[in-house]
Amino acid sequence: IYVATSFMNLPDHSYYEKPELVTAYKKLLVSFFSILFPKEKKTDLKNRVEALYKFETDFVSKYPKAAVRRQRWSEKRDIPKKSFMRDFPKIDMKSLFALVPEDLAVRVNIPEALTFLNDNLTAEKLNILKDMYLYKSLSGLMDDAYPKYYKMKFDFRHKFLGGAEKRPARQERCTLMMMSDFEKEVDEVLMPRLFPNFPKDKVVEISEKIRGSILNGLKENQWLSTEAKKTAEAKIKECRLQIIAPQTDKEWNFNPIQKYSPTKPISNSQKLYAAVFNKTIKEMHEPVNKDAWGMGPLTVNAYYSPTENKFVMPIGILQFPFFDETGSVTENLGAVGAVMGHELGHGIDDQGSKFDEKGRLKQWMTMKDLAEFQKRGEKMVAQFDKIGHNGKLTLGENVADLVGLSFAYHAAFPEGSKSSLELKRQFFVAYARTWCEVIRPGTAERQLKTDPHSLGWARINEQVMHQPGFQEAFSCKTGDPMTLTDKDRVSIW
Repeated sequence: IYVATSFMNLPDHSYYEKPELVTAYKKLLVSFFSILFPKEKKTDLKNRVEALYKFETDFVSKYPKAAVRRQRWSEKRDIPKKSFMRDFPKIDMKSLFALVPEDLAVRVNIPEALTFLNDNLTAEKLNILKDMYLYKSLSGLMDDAYPKYYKMKFDFRHKFLGGAEKRPARQERCTLMMMSDFEKEVDEVLMPRLFPNFPKDKVVEISEKIRGSILNGLKENQWLSTEAKKTAEAKIKECRLQIIAPQTDKEWNFNPIQKYSPTKPISNSQKLYAAVFNKTIKEMHEPVNKDAWGMGPLTVNAYYSPTENKFVMPIGILQFPFFDETGSVTENLGAVGAVMGHELGHGIDDQGSKFDEKGRLKQWMTMKDLAEFQKRGEKMVAQFDKIGHNGKLTLGENVADLVGLSFAYHAAFPEGSKSSLELKRQFFVAYARTWCEVIRPGTAERQLKTDPHSLGWARINEQVMHQPGFQEAFSCKTGDPMTLTDKDRVSIW
């Protein structure tokens, strides 16, 4: 069981240091509570909000920053249920713990948050806790029925958090809500219509080329110890690839079948969440379903699961610019091949390297291996810090981008093969296309502070600098902006 809490309603600690934003945020809170308590005096509403805001900032001062929270996922932080109840006696979990197997451990990634909650579960703080619950539970639901409040919230998000300039039409919002709650159910119906006669064989061929390239790279690696190399190779060989779409009921793992109202969307969501909760509790008493997909097949994304040692690539991402069924093998290796290498590379990045081929949290590198791995990683931390990113927060994704591009390049142009510079340029252009983006300044700021992925332009320019093949393809000279010296280039595997 993973137990966590957060009372940080803004994206990052730094947002609480912006006076104009804080003033607007408090006004938003006053507007929210004035709807719930219309007879309350304005001064009382302001006092209510000030107390709530102080509670929130007290929490934020103790809450770890994004890079630390990311690191916690690859640490051993499981404790017995008895220890949880001893450490956090005021957080009453007895009724929930009674529903799950006796020997099931509790994962506590952020004890600071639970300690704060435990310390503040007092009679004096009861009203503040109620207000926090109301805001977190209802603010996102107050939409068309409360147009003035919704506009205020929309404008706040647009001005300070990089939110959209224009609100989507109601039909689009309804569709998005359906796709969120019933993602796989909707995808199963739409997928055959959107992707008829999809060339699965081409994608499988590319994925196996990437796997082979990674194994070749590990075989030729000069710094990894023999035992660690064996585990790394086993991870890549045993990594399960789930590509295109789920094939069985176990893979689909649909929501429980129920009757829903055509006129009560919020009640429908609550009914769904209750059913999913009951299903989850039931599954805790059964063997783990390692076949289940963690996202719908029409999702434009992919992921690697270190605890299952599997890589999932839905059909949704297998369209231009990531995959072009009429494009050359070289271009597709530069695009979707680099993504595949990225995801498989997560198996041996700063976090994935702490899980073995069976998905067990187990350190398989020697101390010497770790020191060398960290030394190479520190170069990337410094590189991305220098361009305004959080190098530590983005390290895992940057390493995955680096190795993904390297493995894809070697799959496209194996050692000793002869290829034209034009073909190599096509490879790198295809890679660059996958991360081209137009992004609002506020969105970019939020991503820089909270997202473990670097901005699109950095995922392109900062990565190709490490590729000797890029320098060759575009005839870059030493000292050119897109060229690094051999000693400054990073090579992980």
